[in-house]
Formats: sequence, C-alpha cells, structure tokens
Amino acid sequence: MVELAEQGDAEAQFFLGFTSHDGGDLPKDDQKAAHWWSKAARQGHADALFNLGILYENGQGVPRDAEQAAHCYRQAATQGHDGAQLNLGLLYEEGVGVPKDDAQAAFWYRQAATQGNPGAQFNLGILCEKGRGIPKDDEQAAFWWRQAAERGEGRACVNLGILYEDGRGVAHDDSQAVYWWSQGAHLGDAKAQFNLGVMFEAGRGGLRKDDEQAAGWWQKAAEQGYARARFNLGILCEQGRGVPKDDERAAHWYRLAAGQGFPDAQFNLGVFYAQGRGGLTQSDDQAVAWYRLAAEQQNAEAQYSLGGMYITGRGVEIDEEQAVFWWTRAAGQGFAKAQYNLGVMHESGRGGLTANDEHAVFWWSSAADQGDALAQYNLAVMYEHGRGGLPRDDEQAANWYRLAAEQDHLAAQFNLGLLFEQGRVGPRDDLQAFYWFARAADKGDAKAQYNLGVMHEQGRSGPKDDRQAATWFRKAADQGHPKALFNLGILHATGRGDLITDPIKAITCWTWAAAQEHAKAQFNLGVMFENGQGVPRDFLQARHWYQKAASLGNARAQLNLGFMYASGRGVSKDDRQAISWFFKAARQGDPIAQFNMGIAYDNWSELGPDAKQAAFWFQRAARQGHAGAQFNLAIKYSTGEGVPKDLIQTVYWFHRSADQGHAGAQFNLGVMYAIGRGVPHDDTLAVEWYRKAANQGNANAQSNLGFMYEHGLGVQKDDKQALVWYLKAAEQGHAGARLNLGAMYAKAHGVPQDFTIAHAWLELAARHGNEEAASLRNTIAREMSLEQVTAARMLAEEWDEKFPARLGG
Repeated sequence: MVELAEQGDAEAQFFLGFTSHDGGDLPKDDQKAAHWWSKAARQGHADALFNLGILYENGQGVPRDAEQAAHCYRQAATQGHDGAQLNLGLLYEEGVGVPKDDAQAAFWYRQAATQGNPGAQFNLGILCEKGRGIPKDDEQAAFWWRQAAERGEGRACVNLGILYEDGRGVAHDDSQAVYWWSQGAHLGDAKAQFNLGVMFEAGRGGLRKDDEQAAGWWQKAAEQGYARARFNLGILCEQGRGVPKDDERAAHWYRLAAGQGFPDAQFNLGVFYAQGRGGLTQSDDQAVAWYRLAAEQQNAEAQYSLGGMYITGRGVEIDEEQAVFWWTRAAGQGFAKAQYNLGVMHESGRGGLTANDEHAVFWWSSAADQGDALAQYNLAVMYEHGRGGLPRDDEQAANWYRLAAEQDHLAAQFNLGLLFEQGRVGPRDDLQAFYWFARAADKGDAKAQYNLGVMHEQGRSGPKDDRQAATWFRKAADQGHPKALFNLGILHATGRGDLITDPIKAITCWTWAAAQEHAKAQFNLGVMFENGQGVPRDFLQARHWYQKAASLGNARAQLNLGFMYASGRGVSKDDRQAISWFFKAARQGDPIAQFNMGIAYDNWSELGPDAKQAAFWFQRAARQGHAGAQFNLAIKYSTGEGVPKDLIQTVYWFHRSADQGHAGAQFNLGVMYAIGRGVPHDDTLAVEWYRKAANQGNANAQSNLGFMYEHGLGVQKDDKQALVWYLKAAEQGHAGARLNLGAMYAKAHGVPQDFTIAHAWLELAARHGNEEAASLRNTIAREMSLEQVTAARMLAEEWDEKFPARLGG
C-alpha cells in the first residue's frame, strides 16, 4: 500500500492517511496523516480534502489554519462532499477563515441538506427560522427539521416539536410535539427529554398526566446536565410528586442546577438555606448569596426575598435603600408582594425614598389587581382617606376591603365592619358591621373583639348584654388592647356584666396594657411617669417601665433610657449605661440613637474617641435622613476622619443635610461653592446657601453673607445689606463680622463714618485675638479725641456684656 501511495495512487494515499489518523494497531500520527492526505488532496480526492480541512481547522498534525481549512472544504464541497459542504457552511456562519456570510452559509447547508446530511438540514432550518441569509420561513424550517429528525438528528426533533407546540410553520398539534420530542428523547437529546417530561406533567399532547413519567424523563435529562430538568426534578422531590418526598434530594438537584447558573434553582436553594431544610445547615449568609445570584438574573422572587433580608438584617446589615432597590426590580416584573412592600416604603418615606402616597398607591394598585390581600387593604385605606391622589371614596374603600376581607385579612374585615357601622356605604348597617367584626374577632383580632364588646354593651346587635360585652373585652384585654382594658376596668368599677364592683381590679386593668408585656404601653407609661402626666412625676417608675419596654426591644424606650442615664434623671449619671442603651436602639435602626452613638464615639471617653466607629454610626443615621448625622458625616469626609477623605461625599451629605434645613450644612455648602471646593465655583449658589443658614441665625453664614454683599459676589454690591448681616453676626459675638462692621463704620461704607462705633466693634474683635482688628482700631484711634476713645471703650464694654463673644469667626 505504501508503494502504491508513493507511486501516486490517491486512494492508497487516502487510506494511509486514514490509518495514520485512526491509529488502529499503529501509533496515531496526525502529521503522517496530514502528509498522505495532502498528497491525495492535490489529486482532488474529496474525502482527503475534507479530512485535511478538519486537521487544519483543529490544528492536528499541522498548524491551525482556518483559511486553509476553508480552502480544503471548498475544494471538497465543489465535488459534492456533504460533510465539507456542512463544515464550509459553519465557517461562513461563524466567520472563521472566511468572511462571516449567512447567505453563503445557507447556500452550502442547502447543498449538503439536499444530499440528506442531517446536520446541514438542522442548521438550514435554524437559518430559515431566524431569517438569516435567507428569507424567514417557518414552513421551510419545519421541512428541513423534519428531514433531519427522520434521519435521527435529536436537536431537529426538539425544534420540530416546538414548532408544533407553537403552531409555527405547521398546524398547532401537541400530539405531534409529543411524538417528535419522544423521538428526540429516545435519541438521548436532553432538551427533548425535558420537554417530554413537561408534557407528562401537564397531561398534554394526548398523554395522561403522569408525574412519575415526568420524573423519569427529567431524571434522564438531569443526568446529562440539563439545568431546567435538574430544577424541575428538585421541585418534584420537594413536593413528593412522582418521586418520594425528599428535601435532601431536592436540595441536591437545586444545588446542581444552581451551580449551572439557573436562577430559579438558586432561589430555591436560598430558601432551603434560610429555612435550614434538605440537610442544609441554616445560614442566612448562604441564603443571601444564592438569592443575590438569582436576583441578578431577574428572578423576581429572589429579588423580593433579598429585599426582605436587607429590611430585616438577616445575612446582611440592615439597609432599607438596598431593600427598596431589590423590591423595585421585582415590582417592575409584576411581583405582587414586592409591589406591596415598595408601596409601604413609598408611603413611609423609607429606604432613601421621599414619602409619596401617589407612588404608594401606584404599586398597591398593581399588587391589588393581582389579588394581594395586603395591597387591597392598603388601597382601601387610601380610598377611605383620600390619599395618594385618590378621591375620598368610601364605596371604593369598601370594595377593596371586601376583596381583602374575603381572603381573611383581619384588619380589612375590621375596617369593613367600621364602614357599615358608621353608615358610610349606604345607611348604617349594624348587622353587616357585626358580621365582619365577628369574623375578625373569631380569629383573634383584638380591635374587632373590642368593637363586638361595645356593640353588645350598647345593644346594637340585639338586646343589650353586658355579660357578652365583658367576654369580648376580656378577650381583647388578654391581648393587651388598651381600649378593651379600659372598658373592662369600667365594668369592674361599676359592677356591670356580672362582675363584682372592685376598684382594685379596675386599677389593675388600666395598668395591664403595660404589665402584660405590651412594649408600647410600657413605654407610654414611662413617659407619663417621667413627665408627671396623670400621676406624680416619678423618674424611678419611668425608668422601670422604660426598662421593661426596652427589654422587649422597644427602640424608643431604649433611646429614652439612654437619655436618662446620660442626664442622670432618675438614675445615677452613667455614660456607659447611656451608650449601652443608645447602642441597642441604634442597632434596631433608630436614627436618633445611631446619631448619639456617633457623638459618643467622637466625644465620650468611655468609647474612644474612635473616628471610624463615629463615622459608621453617623452613616447609618444619615441614610435614614437624620440631618445632624448627615452634617457630621460630611465633616468626616471633609477631614478624612474615620473615612477616606472624599469631597464628592462631603458635598453629597452637606446637600442632604442642608436640604433638610440644617444651618451648619447650609453654611458649609455655601463655603464650598464660594471657594470652588468639591463643586464648581459659584458665588450665586454660595449666597443662596449662606442666606438659608443666615435666616436661621447662623452667625458664620450671616458674616459671610455680609461679605458677599460688601464685595458684590453672587449678588449686587450693597453696603447697606452687608451692614445688616454683619450686625446680625456681630451681635452674636462673631469676631470676623465685628472687624468688618468696624471697618465699614471707619471707612463710611454704607453708613456715615463713625469712629466711635467703629472703635467699639474693633475693640471687641481685638479682644478675641483678631490682630487685623487691633491694628485698624489703633489706626483710627490716632484720629480720635480722648473723649471719643473713652466713649468707644464704654460702648464696647456695654456690648461685650450684651453680646458675648463666640468662638470662631
């Protein structure tokens, strides 16, 4: 054979190339294969040309060379070699070795397809379906996929089944879809196996609904790594459909699909970690990690759940802005629960949002239309009160309350009862009111129980019945309902409802709201004792009730305890205890407590100072809109204390604080615009911010505003206005303003020249170390009489007492 090959026999050359490439009993040698196939190819041997093209394409035995591969394929293709025609089409479709050209790809696929090449038939169908290189034509796609499918091309079976399912290019026919997917499934195509499982699960295409068959086909696809099949198999394991219920197996399949980036599986795996199911150790950190991966792939449930983790601080720091971010993304996809939550955040102005009822109504309407009972309830509330751009409309309110009430939303049942009771949806109807109160009361709604007690007490649902009233008041009172506790106390005090008159029990009832571990009642009782409202002022009792409420996690009680320990009211002054309570409240997100933690880390010896911790707490409070924290955080960014120095952040937080009316922030913002620090230089804006702060009495801003008027910076030059603002600042003891005011009187700027007044203001400025003021005072003193100087000093003494000096300026 070698001799024949060396004599130029092309078949012998091809054979030797094949045996060298295939190996067989000899070592595999692609270089030798390339040698012999090259010789045969030069003689136009089509199979040799095709095989040589493959070697060049893959870099086997020859340097990788896509252009040479294309050349070889073309020579073979022109001889009608269907494999070469297919491969040449692929090169044109992908733009490898030849210019990308879908029309040429379609041409060569067609050449091979007409010879019965299933791969070419499949690819030609793809181009027909997508209209690439040839006109879009689903019928032609169906034609070629059928040809390929009949030749055992599994992918073509899948696509042909999809066309039958969609009714594209062929008449809609689920049974035909099932037929072709069954063909592809038996050929081992994972997608066909998956689709066949879907049809068994749904009982479509002439199949009997059969979860076991669905599980069997999904198992086959899953074992080939098909992510959707793995996910669906996990669902069946979790629900015990078609397979034994097994959370561990479900977790196994979810993990495999999640690892392939399948978002639904990532979400479900996150749920399992959050709940500690499927043999997984409960881990909020892991739950957050998986939720985030799914959320970033637009899984709405994951986005919703991730928002929930941020709002509750599970697995992440509490961050309402992040919660809003993720809920917004889920809501935009139509996820009702996220729409509801986003409405809540808009209504309350949380998470970095400005309180806006109209935005809240928008999201609640979207969720309510999907049947979300919480959103239906809130939408009813907005109609009832005419908020969020809605007209006040009790009929609409009743409509939405009813929809939520029929889903056993207790508050909706209660409110619907109120509308009937108050005659706001037609004539007063106590029977309907009683019906809805009873439905809510039977499920334990304390407000409804209280109202039922009132109706029995007043005889509005039948005969007057104090015994029934007492029964319902007690049910509500046992839940700490303050009005029920009060009314039950009345019954004890008056001996009604078969109760023995007992003032002690009455007093007990009126304090039970607090004594029964009701945190808000305990807090309010503490306030009453602290302020002496209705009881003698008693700081020890106030502390007692605050501590009870605080131990239950009431942040306001914790905050007030912090203030008591900080000021020594009712307790020994104890900064460490104050900090401890501020910390508890701050950790729950109370911005005032967070601000005070920042102050503590900045100033209190028990904690530091620790600039990083101070900045941390200022930042948390600032994000919740605390103007003082925003101001202090801006200062931190300006000085680089506890945070990297950052003028952009400085300006941002000054703006946030200034927009809330913080005078110090407004002044500092004015300075930054005046000197062009962190913002473009803009005297007009500087004046605007100085004026806002000056109008609040900020002496620095008043002085700077006077300077702007005196020099015509950002405003028209106006010495009289300069004088007005300098005087306001000077009367607050601002040394710089006193210097400037003295200079104006000395130089007759905006006022008649008056050395006596000038000397007095300059004297006051000089007393506090202003050397320029001292120099100017001495200069004008030379032009003054002794009597004038004496009068000026007397005036300075008078003003020094009346207008004490301030530090700064």
